[in-house]
Amino acid sequence: MTIHHGRRGEQRSKPGGAWKSGEQPHTLIRHQLKTAGFSPIPLVGKIPEFDGWQTKLDVAAEEIENWARIYPRLRNTGILTKFTPAIDIDIMDPAAADAVELLARERFEEKGHFLVRVGQAPKRAVLLRTDTAFKKIKRVLVGPSGAEHKLEFLADGQQLAAFGFHPDTRKPYSWFGGEPGQIQQDDLPYVSELEAHAFVKDAVQLLINEHGFTELQSKKDGGEGTADGEAHANWANLISNIVAGRDLHDSIRDLAAGVVTSGMNDAAAERLLRSLMQGSTAPHDERWRDRFDNIRRAIQSAREKFGHAEAAQQGPLPFINMTNWDSEPVPEREWAVPDRYPLRQAALFSGEGAVGKSIVQLHLSVAHVLGRDWLGTMPTPGPALYVDAEDDEKELHRRLAAILDHYHVSFADVVAGGLHLMSVAGQDAVLAAATRSGKIEPTALYRRLFQAVGDLKPKMIGLASSANVYAGSEIDRGQVQQFVSLLTRLGVVADGSVVLISHPSLTGINTDTGLSGSTAWHNSMRARSYMKSVKPEEGQQPDTDLREISFKKNNYGPVSASIVLRYQNGLFLPMPGVSSLDRAAREEKAADIFLQLLRRFNEQNQDVSATSGTNFAPAVFARHPDASGLQSKDFRQAMQRLLDAKKIRIEPFGPPSKNRKRLALAGHA
Repeated sequence: MTIHHGRRGEQRSKPGGAWKSGEQPHTLIRHQLKTAGFSPIPLVGKIPEFDGWQTKLDVAAEEIENWARIYPRLRNTGILTKFTPAIDIDIMDPAAADAVELLARERFEEKGHFLVRVGQAPKRAVLLRTDTAFKKIKRVLVGPSGAEHKLEFLADGQQLAAFGFHPDTRKPYSWFGGEPGQIQQDDLPYVSELEAHAFVKDAVQLLINEHGFTELQSKKDGGEGTADGEAHANWANLISNIVAGRDLHDSIRDLAAGVVTSGMNDAAAERLLRSLMQGSTAPHDERWRDRFDNIRRAIQSAREKFGHAEAAQQGPLPFINMTNWDSEPVPEREWAVPDRYPLRQAALFSGEGAVGKSIVQLHLSVAHVLGRDWLGTMPTPGPALYVDAEDDEKELHRRLAAILDHYHVSFADVVAGGLHLMSVAGQDAVLAAATRSGKIEPTALYRRLFQAVGDLKPKMIGLASSANVYAGSEIDRGQVQQFVSLLTRLGVVADGSVVLISHPSLTGINTDTGLSGSTAWHNSMRARSYMKSVKPEEGQQPDTDLREISFKKNNYGPVSASIVLRYQNGLFLPMPGVSSLDRAAREEKAADIFLQLLRRFNEQNQDVSATSGTNFAPAVFARHPDASGLQSKDFRQAMQRLLDAKKIRIEPFGPPSKNRKRLALAGHA
């Protein structure tokens, strides 16, 4: 059985696509690879026969053109594997080679385009990508027949023959699942150094346990070139750093990842790292204490990124130790925004399209970094991260400028406070997607975001919006819950809150729930809010500046009262003393009609008064055909608000001896 059929593409008869008559096909292929983000090099067979080929990571187009003239014998094309590492399955046992490819598919296929290259079957190679270069990983094994086989992770300082003719079979290299060049390098599955070591370790164990292989060089000897030998040397450096107090943040993070991937359970890993820190010769100052207190979180982060479910289940169950709870104070509830968004949890902020959710969330992000008021409450001060998949950088600039004007601060102020913005408008913004089995898996973008929030520690993470970042089914309860769990992980590692912006369905709008899809969106989130605009009465124009935010859920405290907002100078601000959108709309309607009727009465020289009597303005206007159902008390309250706002005034008229007064529009004689 041969597996490398690939579901994202088909095998091509001409590597690199078609070419025009008279042109050099290998030169065209190299240009195509460069354009797609790869680092091509010329080969003769499998070998780059010129010095310095390892440095050709960003070769110029002119140099690619010159290769055909300078190195006419080098007609094959390779790809440098420094940032495009490759699993080289150098195994001549077909069943064993298939098994390793299957394992690679289980680990990486759902993370990007899974490309398999075959030169001399059943040997094959799988292309991946990374951001941080690492050294080659090599394991040598002996099969049941006594033949020697190799399993390698080609990495920094190596290359993979990609196009041309195999020197032994004299047949062209074949690609399955697509071709590099046609597939962008950024679209390959991401792999870290620790994930690479973990894969090789598991693949070797698979070959030993299920296919009768033995390892030629024992992994216990720590010899050069083995995965464990390199890992052990790296561990020694990390331990030395921790004991000496050097690079504590990075060393703790990397060692935590190492012990997690080795199979150590979380409790043992925490004990190990704490003992190393306590034995440190560095001063146990505030910096040391901060790193010490962060050990558990570093292990949790490593588990999320590199740990396997079976490793997490090793050892005794992690029961909570309650022995000291009688003598310890009950922990206070921690909030990103008091009584609205709890720390280390995910919340949903829904609303109709163009209602202003993104502006409100951006406003909240600024309030966090400045430690200023937001819609009548004080968010916890700290950095903030806002990821927008709907609006571009220029739109964010415009919106942020209005918010900063409101607070009377500069862009430099919010940058210094820790505001981080990212626009992925028009790009692939998916953070999690469903596999063929229906399981929700994080994408490479999620892993990069996870790393960023672990470093930045934002108190608020805003994501706009669910339709852009979630590629599962919104009506599948299990998939929604898995996605919310991924968001919660971001909140935990950041020690902050995650707010996901979403759009409700028509049913959600009509029923005023603000939901769309499965009820798991409500049940899985720890807090939920809904923003809506005024629904106009029949025959009436809506007030497009009024909004209401209602807080639909708060698992950890009282549900906050609704907030009525008015759009002013580029952002939404609360209307003092108004708690209902319907009431606010009615008040605005009463004020508008009062002004319209007063203007008409003034023009017709019909005098109305602010005091009780036959020409009392509220009573007169309530009887008018254009009153639109408003009552005298509505106009009376509107009149007082308009007087307070100095939009209308009381003016004397007639002979001074009679002391008569009437209402007039402000600014009119």
